[in-house]
Amino acid sequence: MSRCFAFGCSFTKWFYPTWADHIGLNFPEYHNYGNGALSNNTIAMRFIEADAIHKFNSDDLVIVGLSGIGRCNFFVNTKDNVTHLWGAGDLQSDALDDYIDTVPKWKEFKHIIKFMRDQYWERKWGIYYTWLAVKTMKRILTSNNVKHIIIAGLDLSFYRDKELLNLSNQEVDMIEEVYSLLDCTESLQEYDEKNFTRPYKDNHPFIESHLHFVKDKFPNLLTNKNFELLEKMKLEVKDITDQDTAYDHLMNYRPNLDYSLMRKLYGVYI
Repeated sequence: MSRCFAFGCSFTKWFYPTWADHIGLNFPEYHNYGNGALSNNTIAMRFIEADAIHKFNSDDLVIVGLSGIGRCNFFVNTKDNVTHLWGAGDLQSDALDDYIDTVPKWKEFKHIIKFMRDQYWERKWGIYYTWLAVKTMKRILTSNNVKHIIIAGLDLSFYRDKELLNLSNQEVDMIEEVYSLLDCTESLQEYDEKNFTRPYKDNHPFIESHLHFVKDKFPNLLTNKNFELLEKMKLEVKDITDQDTAYDHLMNYRPNLDYSLMRKLYGVYI
């Protein structure tokens, strides 16, 4: 295998090497097209565009970390008429209003976000788009004999609750089919919450969790240099209590990746 391509949200591309980066580090060519707050629909769009650019083949490994089912991305134009791709957490989260108010550059789009949440988006659409995204990626990969791994980065189990969400039988079948297409049913988020205590307020899995998730689920994709990297990172931040300072240090260990091709297609991400 000569190339590795990764797709997902911030659980796949973050300030420090993620589960995907640890796998990708062992390939001579590696591209991580993850981004924070991407929806599963947008992840699939990036996947399709990356396939058009790079032409996935049987020598490649493609890895996908699914995002939250309730996420929705949309394009917005800033005052200088630059197109941005907007995204945050679950559109129907009770904390959404407070969340977007903490990021100054998002405030000007609050009216759009509220419209999307109150007049447009529904949870059942998230199920449909996620099902469609996974089915599309799986079909393309298997049809072209491309080796691949599809996991859930975020915990999707909330969307299996038929009574709580008043789901139809069709929607239940869709979410169950999504689970049937995963290469492991335990999400990275569930694995992290069960096995690790985060040292900072951030809800993202920390450095040990990412590596040990791969070690437990896909051990054949790791080498000694992955564990050596983890030890270096742990040593680097062992006495640091401030999250931002720790992340500044850990960014030095994240792979230096070129996103220029995708940015031409997507504009600036916010």
